[in-house]
Amino acid sequence: MIFDGHSDLLYDVARRRLAGETHVLEHHNLDRLRRGGIEGLVLAFWYGWGSGLTFWPGVPGGEDPAQRLETMLSCAQAEFAECPWLSVVRTAEEAEAARAEGKIYAFLGLEGMEGLKGPEDLDRLASLGLRLGMLTWNEENRFAAGAAQDPAKGLTDLGRQALRRMEDLGMLIDVSHLNDGGF
Repeated sequence: MIFDGHSDLLYDVARRRLAGETHVLEHHNLDRLRRGGIEGLVLAFWYGWGSGLTFWPGVPGGEDPAQRLETMLSCAQAEFAECPWLSVVRTAEEAEAARAEGKIYAFLGLEGMEGLKGPEDLDRLASLGLRLGMLTWNEENRFAAGAAQDPAKGLTDLGRQALRRMEDLGMLIDVSHLNDGGF
């Protein structure tokens, strides 16, 4: 069986649910996940603006990163309620239990923190099930500079505080999109 360490399926879920679809994962992804032998995955909340391929400009409040994150969280929660075959998990034990029940298990991750005001926002996200996170995608935000930014810049004081809070919450820290200075 295969574990997918980073999946952007929640981006598609949000896009499609905002267009009126339901059961997005079941209708568009479940068969492919099963055919691919995926037993578990990390579902990432990527709500960035900078790719040029985003649907957010057409969404009310889409210019605000905090609103984009809230919209994605809402869409994901509605989607999960429609997926009896999927178990959102927080621990390896929960993942193993879901696997034993024949369910696909998913850890939740945050791809960039531009929508957070400060490290205290991580508490609520952890309570919703998020288990790993990146300080930045490729942008520079109040926490760190991303891979596409000035390599001389790195973590901010707020970024260091966020890392400590993530450690306190038992969240994994993903450094994939940090620049060299942040790493």
